[in-house]
Amino acid sequence: RRMCPGGFLLCVLTLCLRPLAAVLIPHARVLRHQPAHAVQTRLVHALRLVADAEDDVAGELQQRGAPLAGVNETPRGSDVGGGLGELRSLWSRLTGASPTTEVLDSLDSLDTEDAEFVPLVLVIGATGRLGRVVVRKLLLRGFRVAVLVRSLSTETLDLLGSAVSYSYGDMSNYDTLLDAMEDVDKVVFAATATNRAEEEAGLRNVLRAFQDTRTFIYGRAEATKLSLFKFRRDADFDEWRVESHADEVAARLARAGLSAAPSIVYWKRSEAHKNGVFVGKVFDKFLGAAVIACDLRTGSDDDDGDDTAQAEGGQVAEEELLGDSFNEYLREYLPLGDYAGLIIKAIGDGQTYTIVVRTNLYDEERVEYQMRMRTTKGRFVTARLPFAQFVPYREGRRISEPALQELDRRQLRGLAITFYPQAQDDPASCDGAFYLSLAHIKAFRERDEPEVVYLSSSAAERAAAALAASPSTPDSPAMPTESPHANGASSASETSASAAATADDADGASRALACEQLLRGSGLAYFIVRPGQLDDRAGGVTRLQFSQEDGLLPKRSVPRADVAEVVVRALLDPRACNVACAMSESEYLPGATQTGAPAGQDISKMLELLQPEKT
Repeated sequence: RRMCPGGFLLCVLTLCLRPLAAVLIPHARVLRHQPAHAVQTRLVHALRLVADAEDDVAGELQQRGAPLAGVNETPRGSDVGGGLGELRSLWSRLTGASPTTEVLDSLDSLDTEDAEFVPLVLVIGATGRLGRVVVRKLLLRGFRVAVLVRSLSTETLDLLGSAVSYSYGDMSNYDTLLDAMEDVDKVVFAATATNRAEEEAGLRNVLRAFQDTRTFIYGRAEATKLSLFKFRRDADFDEWRVESHADEVAARLARAGLSAAPSIVYWKRSEAHKNGVFVGKVFDKFLGAAVIACDLRTGSDDDDGDDTAQAEGGQVAEEELLGDSFNEYLREYLPLGDYAGLIIKAIGDGQTYTIVVRTNLYDEERVEYQMRMRTTKGRFVTARLPFAQFVPYREGRRISEPALQELDRRQLRGLAITFYPQAQDDPASCDGAFYLSLAHIKAFRERDEPEVVYLSSSAAERAAAALAASPSTPDSPAMPTESPHANGASSASETSASAAATADDADGASRALACEQLLRGSGLAYFIVRPGQLDDRAGGVTRLQFSQEDGLLPKRSVPRADVAEVVVRALLDPRACNVACAMSESEYLPGATQTGAPAGQDISKMLELLQPEKT
């Protein structure tokens, strides 16, 4: 008549787990012959039955007034019976993760009939501690996942499970990357290397293989970048010329009662690397400028033969359109409305140059759009210049008219590169001499979602370098304190070791920043996240914070599970497109451990506050 809570629990579980036989028995027999998504669907159904059974048991116990402490402390889907343990083991072999409510909610939305439309994500560095968590999160969210591994051993298969597709190769081998990139929609780069130069070279190979594979499969229409000018080609080099402002400058000087020597400007071919070289000297440091420009407008009004032929006789052969200069084809038949900005590769003298985009407003109202580009002395840089960040100027003055703030990419009529002495960081020390060697100018496409997610170690390594370089304080619990020696001073060996560690961290941070710059210059839509020190705490507990402030380093660590969650959510979030940020545990907001409630953060809203294209 009266049953103890434990006995009642066993009875109810026996009755509720009976329907699982129809799910588990055929699944065990045909596991080898079914696709992964079909197996996952069966398991989701089984897990739903288990969850419902547990809810029924908990509800019955609560009605009887039995204590629920033991039930609440037991995770949902825990091992209470042999059948359930077998189910958990089977799920773990498939995905490498435990079945949780998150699993059920995320996979419930996956339509196995339309599995071919689910994005395929390639994870580089999947066998690492963070990479493994990223792979599991991707599987739980319903993505198709591919991994690049250097070994197909049993250990690797046990780490990642059988729900992913494996590609044998290495990021240092471009040929193996080409095979791994087949049908890949997005890439997550979570790899790290002891040699930072190898990591940079590996990322370069990954980006190149991703772009080359896409162009090979889908053609130039889906190419990431469009070459506007390659200055080693004579036809492209000849499109540019020195633009003289002598009349305007002379008029200004005459009105002011001043005089200055005219600027000396050359546009010539480099003998060393066949680039176009913009070089000279501006003597008037206040009003002077040096400008080279090109005209992107179509040919004369009389030159309508190709358009007529295309209208009457169908499509014109591409070879006829290209002619001697690719820009003739570009200006006539390919507007830049589908492109988001420019990419310029150049080597300079460390000074700042102004990139100018001119639309039809330049002829009508003398309005042009400008953005500054900083160079590095003696080293090639690839600058990413989004059209959205160009600002309107009229005769050298910033204008604030709302109707003119947005650059119309469909009405481009010219490009220019300008050197202003007054635009330098320290105009007083600028002697007016300049040198800029240009390799190419390209346009990158506009995308709605990130194509590459890069897990950068720059913030963590800069924080480690700062920690090693500064003494510990008792007010900073995250900073380890050192035990002083008896004589009150550190030994010489510890001092040298600390200095070496600081130098290594600083070098690693600079390498990571170089990788970030490499990704930006690729033209791919990106999301760069710079987590602080990583730990193995449970995800969804701590409060996260994102920062784009230069020089603001994360002071607290962040769980790997939370980093992986941000990565997975960013893949399909337009608000994460072309965003770079640091990530750490919040110093001010309490987490679930302090409040007793779930953290409940909306990552999408947090990403919405970040500014795209901010370095």
